[in-house]
Amino acid sequence: MSLPRCSRRPARARAAVVVVSTICLVATIVPAAAAPPPAFVAPVSGPVVDGFRPPSSPYGPGNRGLEYASVPGEEVRAAAGGEVVYAGRIGATAHVVVLHGDGLRTSYSFLTDVTVTRGEQVSQGQVVGVAGPVVHFGARVGERYVDPGLLLAGAPVEVHLVPVELLAPRDEAEERGMLQQLLVDVVGEAWRGLRAGSGAATEAMAWLGQAAMVTGDAVVDLADLVATIGHETLEAELAAMWTQAVILGSYVGQLPVSPLYLLHAAEQWRRAERFRASQRACTPADQPPPPPPGERRIAVLVAGFGSSSGEADVLDVDTARLGYAAADVVQFSYAGGRTAGVGALAGVEVSDYRPDDSTGDLRISGERLGQLLAAIDVAHPGVPVDVIAHSQGGVVARLALAPDPGAPVVANLVTLGSPHNGADVATANALLGTTIVGEVAQAGVAQLSGGIDGASQAAAQLAETSTLVAELSDTALPAATRTTSIAATGDLTVGALHSSLEGATNVVVPLEGMSAHADLPGSVVTRRELALALAGRGPTCRVVDGDLVRAAAISTATDAFGAGLGVAAMWADRAAPGARLPGRTPGTPTPRPTPAGAVVGPR
Repeated sequence: MSLPRCSRRPARARAAVVVVSTICLVATIVPAAAAPPPAFVAPVSGPVVDGFRPPSSPYGPGNRGLEYASVPGEEVRAAAGGEVVYAGRIGATAHVVVLHGDGLRTSYSFLTDVTVTRGEQVSQGQVVGVAGPVVHFGARVGERYVDPGLLLAGAPVEVHLVPVELLAPRDEAEERGMLQQLLVDVVGEAWRGLRAGSGAATEAMAWLGQAAMVTGDAVVDLADLVATIGHETLEAELAAMWTQAVILGSYVGQLPVSPLYLLHAAEQWRRAERFRASQRACTPADQPPPPPPGERRIAVLVAGFGSSSGEADVLDVDTARLGYAAADVVQFSYAGGRTAGVGALAGVEVSDYRPDDSTGDLRISGERLGQLLAAIDVAHPGVPVDVIAHSQGGVVARLALAPDPGAPVVANLVTLGSPHNGADVATANALLGTTIVGEVAQAGVAQLSGGIDGASQAAAQLAETSTLVAELSDTALPAATRTTSIAATGDLTVGALHSSLEGATNVVVPLEGMSAHADLPGSVVTRRELALALAGRGPTCRVVDGDLVRAAAISTATDAFGAGLGVAAMWADRAAPGARLPGRTPGTPTPRPTPAGAVVGPR
């Protein structure tokens, strides 16, 4: 392939494609029948520079369509009549998909702009978009790509056993997702280029030194670049370059050899000191927590990233032993209100949510949680409400409880493994997401996991360098709410020091292992700390210095891994054949766009 492919939505799992293709779809080239299909025409007038080459393996090199050399600004036309089922941007480039009457879909990819809208009926030869330097033309039966050259040659494609749902437009996200296989081609080409290169490691390190700046030549050529690729594409590319520069700069500041390392070390010390300070009013380990109060209380459980109704680690909290009646336990729904399967609290909206509902804008999630708390306050006046939030849920809870004279009063806020200072893995993910390799990895994980979308806005907002994290660091906790932050010593997802929260009681519990983050809500040691916190007592007396040193080491190791992975992905992008902006000096990096609101600059 010869043009960068940028995407933000999950790719279909390769194994699933094979199964679906085998069971549901059969596309075979057959001799002309009695009623020949409508003729197809080429989308642009330029020559084909790369033909149809189905990859031999899911991530091998190949091309699932035809690539045309085009003139930037040239009109791209529909190969045949049909309905537009997708028209929009995926990453830095624009794409159009047209569904034809027999279930065949044609795609027009890596455009600079689109001129049609979803749902519009187009005729053969109608303009659907504006070309960049290269246009990719694809043809699919469901999710299976077929050779569009055969269509152009007049060879009919007979489609058997196409599921009824594929004969009609799918929702926009699904139509968009069907385009993701094109990204796999780019990764395969990049990998092939890397294997064929020499001195890659040395050259990659030299290139890394230039990655945080835009050269003077690029500025001089800016007008020509805009004219060539379009301002939206350029904006996305420059945004990705800025993201890379910010995160790489952040990583440099965390290296002991850097002059900026003293600032990082001082911040780590401040975070650790909050845990030490909370020990000054500790509860002896041999002293049991007081029994739950006899009064009625309501517990609102807020789950984390990728959770869903009834499927969340925070549901492992033993609310019964903490004194809550089963009916008074609420799971916050990221779709609004509470979920149907947890508790039976009356007077509030009920709606279930899916994993992708928990990966949207966290500010909106915070507003919805605030609305739920307000509804509970109206329906159950005078009943104390406690919020227990796990992981991302702690950030959502802080957004919901931001100081506001009209906000409902919450008695206790207890967060479990929450990234109050961002998360190392989210920072690494944000850097990885600016690359083609990273996008494919994120798409694959999202597809296989059913909800862990690394390209989502929530994932970007949890990066250490995001605007949201910076804003929360300057936001005071509500004075009327007793706040406790509980972290696990060996948490690999959210390092304990990242859960340190100014103005809260900060507690670290001895949990280790790969599952420490998920195990935290249901742990016996956590239940003790929850009981103490809800009773207004200090944490269990422990010597925490060793735990905090271990947590700092985990954070450093995660940063090193994230930086190395990101640099490797950036280098792979650069090695991909033709993966550079038109007009850019060969050898300068090719940035990739990031989700809205991802990384904006140093804090």
